[in-house]
Amino acid sequence: MPQPAPAIANRRLAARFAAIRLMILLPVLAVGVVGWLRLRKGGVIVDVPGSRPLLYVFLAAAALAAAAVALLFVRWRRETGGAERNRLSILAWAACEMPGLLGGVYYFISTDARPYFGGLFLLLFSFMLFPLPGRR
Repeated sequence: MPQPAPAIANRRLAARFAAIRLMILLPVLAVGVVGWLRLRKGGVIVDVPGSRPLLYVFLAAAALAAAAVALLFVRWRRETGGAERNRLSILAWAACEMPGLLGGVYYFISTDARPYFGGLFLLLFSFMLFPLPGRR
């Protein structure tokens, strides 16, 4: 059986990684949409002071994710092999998913969207910093 051309294999790999990125992004967007719909109906679960502990958890997760992305990027730049770069990219994207989810939950509970958009920005920034295979 003939092997696929390198260009076709690269497109397949890029499509797989695009699907992984989409599966990481969709839950973060879904939590934000649920929070927005909840606020449109006028319902707030907890007052803002009661949700402060979750804000501190979000800030810690965001700081850890930012540090992880910085360290993974340094290692990613040193790597020459595609497989190791791909693994590091997935790790960086996954590390940035948690701040987005926590920010969305905080938005859902407290009506403050700033942590959600901060987490979403961090996730999208990791997508730009660690591009799809074949686009490097």
